[in-house]
Amino acid sequence: MTTVTVPILTSLFALTIAATQDVVPVRKLPLVRIVETSIDLHSFGITANSCIAIQGNGRFHLETRLQQLPRPQAVLHIYEGTLDAFQLSRLESMLDAHAVREASTYKGPKLPVVVPTIADVRIEIARADGVQTVGYFAWNHEPGTDGLSPESTPEALKEEWSKSRLALAPLVGWFHESRSYEMAGVDRIPLKPLPRSIQRGLTWRSFLKGDFRELQSTGCCKRR
Repeated sequence: MTTVTVPILTSLFALTIAATQDVVPVRKLPLVRIVETSIDLHSFGITANSCIAIQGNGRFHLETRLQQLPRPQAVLHIYEGTLDAFQLSRLESMLDAHAVREASTYKGPKLPVVVPTIADVRIEIARADGVQTVGYFAWNHEPGTDGLSPESTPEALKEEWSKSRLALAPLVGWFHESRSYEMAGVDRIPLKPLPRSIQRGLTWRSFLKGDFRELQSTGCCKRR
């Protein structure tokens, strides 16, 4: 297992989400890329970011980052492996589900977001006619923030997030399973450490700025 510590900003309570995505040709994208982030900036809160990119042949790249306050660092683990035929077929079936194909394009909340506990899921799926980007945003209500984002988000967008969360539940659940196999040592989805050292990872300062371009440039969920 490859492990590094990554500097993390622990004092901010405002999260900004990038409003635009860089346009990437479909041929350069994996079959699917899933990025899930949860942030809890309360005392002893846990902030986690996980991402997986899976190629059409089942080859995958998985990264997990975990930080618990008051520690000032996050720990990064990186794995690569290959899904077996059953797991790849199962994944393709979930990607092809009607509810997933009809899910709304992901739209983030109004900036800035001023609650300390959030969850953000984004999934990019390579389709024949382009890239489908879906996902949802969730948070815990914080007293005194009723007139601020994300509480002030229009009800129509809140409804989209709610419907997307339901539609994407099988995919997100599958992603959680793949990570639990890593933690439990179960070999149903083989995970092996990369035979290389990681010079640097995504800084949490950049994530809190919503700079997902840095996440991409550091190699998160991209084969090297």
